[in-house]
Amino acid sequence: MKNWMALTALFTLMGCSNKADYVRPNYEAFIAENQLKSVSRIQHFRMVRWESLDDRYFILNASKNRDYLIQLMGFCQDLSYALTLKLNQSMGMSLQSKFDSITHDRYPGRSCGIRNIYELTPEQKKALTQRNQVKGSVEVEKGG
Repeated sequence: MKNWMALTALFTLMGCSNKADYVRPNYEAFIAENQLKSVSRIQHFRMVRWESLDDRYFILNASKNRDYLIQLMGFCQDLSYALTLKLNQSMGMSLQSKFDSITHDRYPGRSCGIRNIYELTPEQKKALTQRNQVKGSVEVEKGG
């Protein structure tokens, strides 16, 4: 019985120490340091793939190798674990900040509003994806 309690305490402490080692990347600082340009909309695009950075940010790859950092209006639960991303667009072939939103397969009934859209250079995208090891899926659904 004592061995069981000792093992339980050891695993609990190990779990706590792993959580303490994790530092959430500061994407706001990255935006400021790199002077990312905010755009109000992406026009005439087709989403090719996306990568989750955390539950507030993701990278959207549009046609012609154009990449954008998307900042959501708040916490979008389990976005990091989603397999399918659906764009809820107010206008046909464009994605607009403040008006459009996303949903994903983990919580399909919950909409997450888009706060800001930032253009990314290939170097900036590489820097962001190297900071974060969680990769999203390439499966895409387009909503209307």
